[in-house]
Amino acid sequence: MSGGEGDLTVNLDDSDLVIVEGRFSRVEANGDDSDIEISTSLVDGGRYSFDIEDSDLWLHILDGGGRFAIEHEDTDINVGPEFKQELQTETASTYQLEGGTAKVVVNGEDSDIEVSRN
Repeated sequence: MSGGEGDLTVNLDDSDLVIVEGRFSRVEANGDDSDIEISTSLVDGGRYSFDIEDSDLWLHILDGGGRFAIEHEDTDINVGPEFKQELQTETASTYQLEGGTAKVVVNGEDSDIEVSRN
């Protein structure tokens, strides 16, 4: 899908989702054995939630910033250099991306997570 704005809610089971050039103010994405790739701007005050299991998530930030809280179990995390790490434990990591006040929450189990600024 190309474009999109406002609220996005998706529930995926053994599926793939690709969204480019989004400008969502709220995202709620749940995936089981799925690939999720979303390129979006972050809106100040926006809330973005991803709950994934046995899935891969590629989150490309086009504009804006905020706080990223990642809860993880058996998960590989790759975060771009623009993200300042605030906390890292065995099961949780938090990052700050300058440029906004969005809140991004990711819960991943047996997953690969990549977050970058494009």
